[in-house]
Amino acid sequence: MSNKNRVIGVLTHISRSGSTLLSRMLDEYEDICITTEAELPLELFGVKSYTPISFPDLSRLEIYIDRVLGRTRFGSWDLSTGSIMEQCRAAGFPISGPRFVNILLNIYCETYKPGARIIFYKANPLMPWHLPQSIKYFPAAPVLHVIRDPRAVYYSQSISINPYTGKPYTTAPMRTAMDWKAAAGVSEMISAEGFIEVRYEDLIHSPERTIGSILKQFGLEDSKKASSSRSFLERMEARDKDLHNNIAQQPDPEKNRAWSNHLSPRDIQIIETFLAREMREKSYELSLEGTGSNLFTQLYIILALFRERIWNAMRRSRRVLGHFIWDPSYLRHRVLLKVKHDG
Repeated sequence: MSNKNRVIGVLTHISRSGSTLLSRMLDEYEDICITTEAELPLELFGVKSYTPISFPDLSRLEIYIDRVLGRTRFGSWDLSTGSIMEQCRAAGFPISGPRFVNILLNIYCETYKPGARIIFYKANPLMPWHLPQSIKYFPAAPVLHVIRDPRAVYYSQSISINPYTGKPYTTAPMRTAMDWKAAAGVSEMISAEGFIEVRYEDLIHSPERTIGSILKQFGLEDSKKASSSRSFLERMEARDKDLHNNIAQQPDPEKNRAWSNHLSPRDIQIIETFLAREMREKSYELSLEGTGSNLFTQLYIILALFRERIWNAMRRSRRVLGHFIWDPSYLRHRVLLKVKHDG
């Protein structure tokens, strides 16, 4: 398929929400390609304190690929450097970050599923709350946004070991609740056109109907299962495969309620109190009577919010200090991205 006719979209999520299951199921169809996670940096999308980076020439692009993308999981895509350089030359310099992303995604699609009509970038660290900023640079991009019961998300995060850190994704219910709240509000901040919110619960209870609805919204209801392409599972990194070792199996809907037997009443109340309005809006029932009326819980949430903000600030400081000590050239390069935006 011609790159000009291929649609490029974004699949957003927070960790342990079911995005890998959705990716595997959609990627089975010949007209859809879903990338594995590559950690493309945020300056390519123009979010946070960045405007989209622009590469004035090939040498600056080569430096960026080596110094910045080389520190991400981009290498797991195993794309031809020659193809990247060739297509960038053909596009002509300067090349903006969003244009570079488009080039990378088209090369990914040509490498693994050349006949696909839509390719979705499985976003990370581009998070759902970054969409209102980034979408203006990708105005035609459809968005798939996965949500899951926040109590199930927290339970899964607390018992799952992140294969890249060796630690649980989190053991703080407020951290999950804050991320979930930010992600849940995305649908109110961007245009409904081209935005599809997929509930994990619908996906595991009615997989055929849910996938069929997504295909229909993209005009792909006649799409067939792919017969000869390297599957999403085969393209995943080994550590991701270990984390999602049951992803090829039909999901067990009962496991999504495991949180009710394993989370403490306090953790449940913290999540439900902080997210009461958002959970009702997303049709998730609250399990505890009187949620929101416990003064102690409300006080705990206020203190937890303050603690999380301090924790985030300290984490950023440690990261900057680490780069300053061990890799000052990388830190300098990242600073220049913010002040020059020229790679």
